[in-house]
Amino acid sequence: MVMYRKIAIFMLVAGLISGCVSCQSTDDIQSVTETTAETVTETETTSILDELGEKDFEGRTYTIYENDYTDFHINIPEDTLTGDVINDALYQRDADLEERYNIVLEYHEDDSSEPFKNSVLAGDDLYNIIISDNMNSLVSSGVLTNLCALDDLSLDKAWWSPLIYDSIRYDDRMYFTTGDISPAVYQSPFCMFLNLALYEELGIETDIWDLVIDGKWTLDSVIELTKGLDRDLNNDGVMDLKNDFYGIVMQPTEETTDALLSGCGEQLCGVLPDGSGMGVTFSERTVAVVEKMMQFTQKIVHEDINDVINYTFKEGRALFLQHKLESAGVHLRDMEDPYLILPMPKYDENQETYISGMSIYVHCFVGIPKTADPDFTGFITEALARYSHEKIRPLSYDLVYTQKTTRDERSLEVLNIIFDTLYVDFGMCFNFGGMNVTMKDIVFYEKPLISTIESVRPAAEKAIEEFIENWNS
Repeated sequence: MVMYRKIAIFMLVAGLISGCVSCQSTDDIQSVTETTAETVTETETTSILDELGEKDFEGRTYTIYENDYTDFHINIPEDTLTGDVINDALYQRDADLEERYNIVLEYHEDDSSEPFKNSVLAGDDLYNIIISDNMNSLVSSGVLTNLCALDDLSLDKAWWSPLIYDSIRYDDRMYFTTGDISPAVYQSPFCMFLNLALYEELGIETDIWDLVIDGKWTLDSVIELTKGLDRDLNNDGVMDLKNDFYGIVMQPTEETTDALLSGCGEQLCGVLPDGSGMGVTFSERTVAVVEKMMQFTQKIVHEDINDVINYTFKEGRALFLQHKLESAGVHLRDMEDPYLILPMPKYDENQETYISGMSIYVHCFVGIPKTADPDFTGFITEALARYSHEKIRPLSYDLVYTQKTTRDERSLEVLNIIFDTLYVDFGMCFNFGGMNVTMKDIVFYEKPLISTIESVRPAAEKAIEEFIENWNS
């Protein structure tokens, strides 16, 4: 790795175009004081829980069905305090709410959602919520209740996701969402990783922090910072993830194109802009976004889909990596170079906000079964979300940023930007007519843009019609 680093830096420094503000040195970055589980026990004078009022549920049991990979998607606490920040925060949350509302919180863990689905179809009132990943089968089977009909859920508030409330609601119906209630949500957003050591060694003078905080982190920024950086270091005529240098690497998947499109405020299928219904939303602006994306995306040959992370970026041979926050704790935990986490870039500076699309394969989405008591379930679900927003989100820093060298107030500010702009849309979740896979083929495998989209439009429109019929049933 060191040899590659020296060769790459020697070849690249001369060709860089400098920005206007100097980048802060790694030595100047101060790590924040680690937050411990004791933080969640501190008494606050006011709480958003107070707005819910007082309730006594006389020992009723509230059961969370957890369809999860608990080895890295953390939603269930152990039966005791362990010293792990997130575990202890969840343990304390449950204990506090059990005492406050006179309830018993229980968990049912299963690696499949089928038992949950079957229990609801049988009319059993066994569970109050399910936390799971891709919610397609649950929505299509009709076992979830309309969240918009539950009075206590404030789905447009920060402890849920206001952008998801806008994007995944149709005809005043919404069957799943996510938010601080699930700590796994802190692993799900798409993001960009920046190798801070390379950033400084390459002499880049643009202050990435100012760019992000000032709302100027755009596709043009990515293009400008990465152009001309790719180098065939071993001179074999083939760009190789295990040997060569890249300006930016990403997995050639539909999740990546979803991440880039949603970050620019684009969706392929969903609620039409004029509110007249649902359909294919591909537009002239979508074309402009995709054409700009294709200036820095490329076909990447790989042996394993994670080679871009585990080899190229981790070994210091890529300035940027696009993936999701989960990578910080799963793939990059022992990375030697310090790195920064950045939100997905906007299309341009006129875009009102950053938008953090989410992986639908992280177990953080919440649904409520039709058989659950709506008043009891709605109230406690809202209480769990509010408490988690106040007490657990501040600790997400420890879950995401495993590197103490890059933990500071600005890193926390960027994480809050990401968590405040969580987003999924109908197209991302349901891949109508294979539209999302088709976009992947366009961006990474050089299929023609317009004609390829038009070839799948009829299938997408038919799938949307069938979806609406099921959604409203």
